Amino acid sequence: WFERGLIDGSGCPTRRGRIFSFFQNGEGLAVAAALEERDYAIDEILMDLANVRAGVRFNDPEGGPSGRLAVLCQRTYRHAECEGYLSMGLPGDYGDGGGEVVRRVVIERGGLQGFLREDIGMGDIERVVTEWRSFVRQIACAPALDWDRWMDLRGQAEALCSSFPR
Repeated sequence: WFERGLIDGSGCPTRRGRIFSFFQNGEGLAVAAALEERDYAIDEILMDLANVRAGVRFNDPEGGPSGRLAVLCQRTYRHAECEGYLSMGLPGDYGDGGGEVVRRVVIERGGLQGFLREDIGMGDIERVVTEWRSFVRQIACAPALDWDRWMDLRGQAEALCSSFPR
């Protein structure tokens, strides 16, 4: 945990460690890495967090993950392998296309052109949207933390939740 910046030299949780503790597996590591990048807009982070649970099926089969969140995670965690938490520095269910699905389907209310493929069906897209909404709700209900970036993320997550179907 020390190597990943979750605890300090005396074994106390760092800010990153506290964020990590609000989530399961490597999800909190991705949230912390995104928030630590000061010029990464909160609304962009919220969309890109759909990638965290999208699954490898949404990665580009020829290039693998390459979006901003993937790059940040891999840089922050140095392509670490940590069973159950990180694979090549990314949360285990990371899939680069999840954020684009959410932007198009939920935010823009657009069609699915370009997303449906032989290996990605309607059920996969519905799962990405459902998982993202769950993740956003988890952020909205997470504890407060004395960090403006975290509180902004929570606030925008709460606002988004009010637009979700019941």
